[in-house]
Amino acid sequence: MPQSEGGYVSLPAVNGNGGAIYQSTTEPTAPPSVFASVKRAIGQAIKSSPTDSEELLRSDRLPVIVGGSRDRDKSGKTLTTKMPSAPTHTAEEAHLLGTMPVDPMDDIELRSVQLQFPNARGSILEACEQRRVPTDKGDVHVAIQGDTAKPAIITYHDLGLNYATSFAGFFNFPVMRGLLENFCVYHVTAPGQEEGAPTLPEDYVYPTMDDLAAQLLFVLSHFGLKSVIGFGVGAGANILARFAHAHPDKVGALCLINCVSTQSGWIEWGYQSFNARFLRTKGMTQGVIDYLMWHHFGRNPEERNHDLVQMYKQHFERGV
Repeated sequence: MPQSEGGYVSLPAVNGNGGAIYQSTTEPTAPPSVFASVKRAIGQAIKSSPTDSEELLRSDRLPVIVGGSRDRDKSGKTLTTKMPSAPTHTAEEAHLLGTMPVDPMDDIELRSVQLQFPNARGSILEACEQRRVPTDKGDVHVAIQGDTAKPAIITYHDLGLNYATSFAGFFNFPVMRGLLENFCVYHVTAPGQEEGAPTLPEDYVYPTMDDLAAQLLFVLSHFGLKSVIGFGVGAGANILARFAHAHPDKVGALCLINCVSTQSGWIEWGYQSFNARFLRTKGMTQGVIDYLMWHHFGRNPEERNHDLVQMYKQHFERGV
């Protein structure tokens, strides 16, 4: 076996007799062990005295690690250096934290932390008083949220939605709940768009945008409201703007989001005509869903909030 591969070489013969071949022995020339290499490296690094280095190299005893001065007390006794399972609290820390010292392994209960989350859609359905207001174009569903003795806010939802899907998260958000303490919100829903609404009759003629705006006058008269604050999104913003233009004395302020004051173009008009025909003949088709998703989120819905997109999509597929 070659020497370079860890083979064996013959040692000199005993007593210098080169013919005493059978009295010779062999010694492995393989690489030394890791421990031997470490001993040799330490001995070369120390070099304090030749005798110490040679003694360290010749010694076969295992090394002993001696703790430093910080691991011993004043009498020289070795201290316990076992790592604690968890940090302990001093009296000063406990006073600052407002708690008594506890066992390190005990769980800490966060009693002073109170989390607030937006309520779900079902909470606004339960919190609102449901009313049906008769108008010249049929009944209108109105949900009342808050104290009716306080100033009134009228909301109007966007295309394909209703008051619950449009405004539940907004008015129940912790920062905006202060509005309910100072105002009473009247959520107006377009005909046939409320939760659990029956299918409209075949001969039913849906109100125009101006007719939907005129229905708000019946709502104000029904609840005895002299002036309101309008809060609308999309199509609802357009309806509230038409109502304010026709009855400026009935509107104290307007908050309109995504309100378009111009007429739709030929392409959008064509899409709406096809979608309206599909809704009458085939119901909610994929083309109608895609149009509604484009209306609310633009050309790339996948780049928007994923949870919100999925909620809207499921609503259009199952709830409209």
